[in-house]
Amino acid sequence: MKTNRVKSFIWMWLAIFTVTFFRQASPLFSRDFAPAALQISAPEVVQYYFCIDEMKMPVTVSGTDATVIFSLFTKDYAAGIRNIRNGYLGWHYVNLVDTCIYVSAPYEFSPGTHEIVWDGRASTGTRVGQGEYYYYLWAYDHEGTGETVSRYMDFTPSGDSFLTHDSEGYPLVNPVFFSGGNTYHTGKEPTMVTRSKWIVGSDPYDESFVETTSFYAWIDRGALAFYPDNKDFFFSSMFVPLSAEYHGNSQSQVMRKFRWVPNGEAQLQKDWGEEGVSLIDSWIPPEWFHTSGVFSDGDYFLHFVNMRESDGEYETELVTVDIEDGQIVDEIDLGPWWIDKDDADDGGLKFAGPATIGAKDGYLIFGSHSSCLIQFINIYLGLENKSDFLAWENGNGDFIGDRNFREDALRPWLCHDSGNARRAFSLGIDKNNFVNFPAYDIGDVSFGLLGPDGTGIGYFTLAGENSITNPVMSIVDYGSAYDGMYYRDTAAVPDSSGIRFVGSDCIQGIIVGMWDIFESYHYKIGPYCTGNIASLSFTQEVISFIHKTFSGIIEIGVFSPSGMSLGMYRLYRKSPDSITVIVSGDDPISPELDGIIENEPIILRIWDYDTATEYLVDAVTESGELRYHQDSVTVVDSLIIFDVTGVHEKTQPQEFSLSQNYPNPFNAVTSISFNLPQDRFVTLKIFNVLGEEVETCAADVFSAGTHTVEWDAATYSNGIYLYRLEARSFARTKKLMLLK
Repeated sequence: MKTNRVKSFIWMWLAIFTVTFFRQASPLFSRDFAPAALQISAPEVVQYYFCIDEMKMPVTVSGTDATVIFSLFTKDYAAGIRNIRNGYLGWHYVNLVDTCIYVSAPYEFSPGTHEIVWDGRASTGTRVGQGEYYYYLWAYDHEGTGETVSRYMDFTPSGDSFLTHDSEGYPLVNPVFFSGGNTYHTGKEPTMVTRSKWIVGSDPYDESFVETTSFYAWIDRGALAFYPDNKDFFFSSMFVPLSAEYHGNSQSQVMRKFRWVPNGEAQLQKDWGEEGVSLIDSWIPPEWFHTSGVFSDGDYFLHFVNMRESDGEYETELVTVDIEDGQIVDEIDLGPWWIDKDDADDGGLKFAGPATIGAKDGYLIFGSHSSCLIQFINIYLGLENKSDFLAWENGNGDFIGDRNFREDALRPWLCHDSGNARRAFSLGIDKNNFVNFPAYDIGDVSFGLLGPDGTGIGYFTLAGENSITNPVMSIVDYGSAYDGMYYRDTAAVPDSSGIRFVGSDCIQGIIVGMWDIFESYHYKIGPYCTGNIASLSFTQEVISFIHKTFSGIIEIGVFSPSGMSLGMYRLYRKSPDSITVIVSGDDPISPELDGIIENEPIILRIWDYDTATEYLVDAVTESGELRYHQDSVTVVDSLIIFDVTGVHEKTQPQEFSLSQNYPNPFNAVTSISFNLPQDRFVTLKIFNVLGEEVETCAADVFSAGTHTVEWDAATYSNGIYLYRLEARSFARTKKLMLLK
């Protein structure tokens, strides 16, 4: 019996070992990488009464927990934003990009539906004027400790790349990771170097999924670029050291085109360039053994950074090469930004790069492990006009990316200084042009984040990670199941290299001022809520007096002495207990006069819809004359209505017309009136903002005259709808708003 028990015990452990071994080594037991993808969603269009109340936006989080950042940007103002530099020490430069107005504090949400609340003010504290704005929600999983993508691949400084689309331009189901170069060889003859490929989603613990290709090189660092029409072909950048010679040149940068041969030697494409080579005089700083490599714009051009030195003088430039023939088509001098003698005199670096580059869809992002500077490059604008190549710059003074702002800084506020840099060896760009970078050795944080105009969003921490262990990271963001941030696996697996994943997401939407619903009103809202504001409060006694004076709908208009429209309120037969009219003051930031000035008199007018008559009004307040005072609330105690400016008789309609619905906004039921000069077959239909018909209110023959049709919207949700009247050749469409 004892012998049998021993045999059973041995067989049990043998079975456990066998299953464990084959799970690690055999595809038969593969455990494919299937991450818990983070997704956030919110309305594409958010309608908001600027200056009236808080904006409350529903946000749904799925997949994982999330830290969420809400930010607000101008919309369609990029063309008017040219060569603007501001901020402390001039850290922020923007050119031809929409700019940031507000960034929220981080929200921490669990999966489910939550609410983003914004008070309508910019980060400066001033009120944001009515209009249309882009909003962004950027999020990442702050609780997850990351999932292993591959135990057999590794990041290299500024040298890795993800392939996300095939040769036809269609998105890949699985992104493909290509390792960067990691060879520094200075011998007379080149050595064989290897690049590796990994299909994301493969079993992270199965080494057989690693595919390689090899070629001869000396200093092989940086990323590969792929030929857009056939991703089997790639481009690689190599440095030839002083001790060697290649194509008759030494100390040169060489770009070559190869065909990827799986697990074999790559084939040099000698029909490209000069025998497969595009060559340029170059120089690599001895202390910078990692270089950026070559990048494709995904279309016509290849790009790389070239560096030269002669008699102690440095040069650095962005070189653009024709992807078809390898000929240089453009060079842009980067010296004004990356070479600084003053920094060198103060103990920093004279020459700082750029040495770290990221690329996406016609954009390049420049940085360096030895500088605080980050630049965002618009390639196509730069080719048209070199003065427009720089879209934005985040430099010294922003704190996000700097270290020399600290009290213990050896060289305060010096930018080109290896002690000041965030030690970022990589830069990632998502689909909305947010930029992330690893915050290596900068404190208890993992990465920094910049907005689409270079605004510093903040520093963030990955669970289980810190700045010491995470010098390299990247981002995948093209709508796949593998979208998120990828980073070096040294924290979780200290004895081995590898790649880990944490979910992230970013969405863009539009915030629209709801005042557009009042376009059909008599008093047009002018520069409403463009800056500072005040409020006029009308008591119930005043409202009752107005109703005794006027039997129908009226509008109260607010004007400056020069006649500028400052605000309005439409009063219906069913009135509230009190009403408040917002008065728009002048925006102190804008160079134009776009509101009333402090202590100016406020002019009131009333428009009577029944008689098409305008009245001038004298308002009585506790302090006497009605004047504008910023942030004040003035109670109107009584009104004196003293002037009639016009009277129009009511007659038989002489033309077709469609009136604004009443009441509007409305709760459940509203009336729509129209005039017909002749008998006509009429259709009156309701549509949603997508143009989809939701109900037909009328489809019949109506006699000449004025008619009213009611729409009961009790079963419909809040929002803006359209109503359209058609009577033969006559057709009109107007907006209405349902507010329950």
